[in-house]
Amino acid sequence: MLAKNKLMLFVAVLVTMLLLAACGGGDDSASNGESGSSNGGDVTASSEGEEVYMQSCAACHGQNLEGANAVALTGLTLSKEEIVEITLNGQGAMPGGLADGKEEEVAEYILSQQ
Repeated sequence: MLAKNKLMLFVAVLVTMLLLAACGGGDDSASNGESGSSNGGDVTASSEGEEVYMQSCAACHGQNLEGANAVALTGLTLSKEEIVEITLNGQGAMPGGLADGKEEEVAEYILSQQ
């Protein structure tokens, strides 16, 4: 019976670690030598937002925002400010703070995909 309890605890910890890893939160810097375009910075912000989205959000929300292990982010009626707020503070099972200071860029990217 004790071995079964230890196994269940191990599995629970393992599942928790996998879920947290899938949500991103990587500490990689976004400097990969790419520069933005010269059209006012909109593409740069969108590119930065896409990069952060792919690193921190796509595992749960899907690479095309279609939803994977979390809600789809297509057809949203949220404003940029509402998306930033959710990204900062989390909502439901989603933890906040995964965009590492790039919340506005992520919101702009999500809205550009609608």
